[in-house]
Amino acid sequence: MKYVKCVYDGGATIRLTIGKIYEVLKFSDNGYSPVIKIEDNTGDIVSYSMYNQDVTDQHKLHHWFIDAIPEIREQKINSILS
Repeated sequence: MKYVKCVYDGGATIRLTIGKIYEVLKFSDNGYSPVIKIEDNTGDIVSYSMYNQDVTDQHKLHHWFIDAIPEIREQKINSILS
């Protein structure tokens, strides 16, 4: 995974922007949730889980990031066609 799109910021509005695409500097899978390393809005290189459990409902997951490659690919195709 080379790029991810932020879909949830957990209230960390300074560090992450919902809808923004971030370049993945490192990707690893710890068996529970894939972990990505990105440069956040403050310029820090930080690790984030792609998703985590909701503290109020253990059966609910918060997806912080999704794969942005399909969206990037669609944007490139649209720019070529227009």
